[in-house]
Amino acid sequence: MFVAFKSPCPPYVNTLKGDILILTIWLSTYVLLGYPRLIIANYVRDYCSSGMFWYGVSVQLGAL
Repeated sequence: MFVAFKSPCPPYVNTLKGDILILTIWLSTYVLLGYPRLIIANYVRDYCSSGMFWYGVSVQLGAL
């Protein structure tokens, strides 16, 4: 949020520190949001016959 609020002049713009900062933020966001989604999908697949369809629908609507 800090980097977004500082846009269009984020801290460390055009520096190696800034590149590492943005990369770290994107990777941590991907892991923190993607891993729980994977765990929930595995749980739904194991315990519900039509659950994967509805889980996929909910994920796509959430992405929309």
